[in-house]
Amino acid sequence: MELRQADKKQDYISVGCQNIDSLLGGGIKRRLITQFYGPSTVGKTNICMQCSLLLASNGVNVIFVDTESGFSFERAGQILKDPREALSRITLIEPTTFSEQKLALKNIEKAVTKETQVIVVDSISSLYRLELGEENDVVKLNREFGGQISKLMGIARKNNIAVLVSNQVYADIGSASGGVKPVSGDILRYSSNIIVELQRVDSLGKRKAIVKKHQWVPEGTTAFFRLTQNGVEDT
Repeated sequence: MELRQADKKQDYISVGCQNIDSLLGGGIKRRLITQFYGPSTVGKTNICMQCSLLLASNGVNVIFVDTESGFSFERAGQILKDPREALSRITLIEPTTFSEQKLALKNIEKAVTKETQVIVVDSISSLYRLELGEENDVVKLNREFGGQISKLMGIARKNNIAVLVSNQVYADIGSASGGVKPVSGDILRYSSNIIVELQRVDSLGKRKAIVKKHQWVPEGTTAFFRLTQNGVEDT
């Protein structure tokens, strides 16, 4: 069994925004699942894309599972002036049904190489949510979804890579504060090692990130960032 020094600098992967990296304790951590959740246009896909593109531009491989057709080549050209070389190192997988997502994640380890440092799934819950609206056997659906998350956990630990997932939200009608909750409830909450909620602050691109679960960063710790034409930037 290999002995590993804990919390080395190389155990973290930057998302390209110092405020978010600091909030996470150094960045996206290898061997763990990091989840960002929040409403539409709050910055989830931008964080996923920027992290992937910056990594790929430094010569490493990325696997990006895009379930919402959110990976925009035009946006890639804004984040990087010339994204062609980086894009050649990103394996883009685009399932359109929950069954296709299940198959993609089942076989995803075949796409992992020694140069792969992160697997991104944006969003991991959208196709599950669509199936949930039609599926009668909810227990079976949840079991299958849980199996997909377990597969990602195993790959992360076995290959020493990071897993970054985004998650959708729904209105928590029963909450007195009228807030939102991440889709899939306990399935992703228990499986994700780190969870961050994203909130919209204003219409000019300012956003707020709040730690909801972390191994050592206190719950409720916050950081601010801004969505700009160039990507995700510090305020």
